[in-house]
Amino acid sequence: MVIANSDSMVIGAVDAYEKLGNTESNNLYFFGIDGTKEGLKAVQAGKMYETVDNEKEGKAKEMVKINTAAVTGKGMENITFKNKKCVYLQ
Repeated sequence: MVIANSDSMVIGAVDAYEKLGNTESNNLYFFGIDGTKEGLKAVQAGKMYETVDNEKEGKAKEMVKINTAAVTGKGMENITFKNKKCVYLQ
């Protein structure tokens, strides 16, 4: 099993593994993160087992909100932190 933090890394691993002579008998499962167009195509082609959306837009919005609050000193009370240090998105 290969799990990588991005679809691009997984696609690179798939390409390298195929060059080594990947066959059905020694097939690995490749998992990616990001849900990119390339990653979804690799899943449809059977090269990748799965990819998930990493919700980058939501993360970017939260980062802007936290950074703005930190710089201006306003709005930090409106941010829900877990363990006083993490923000989780669902």
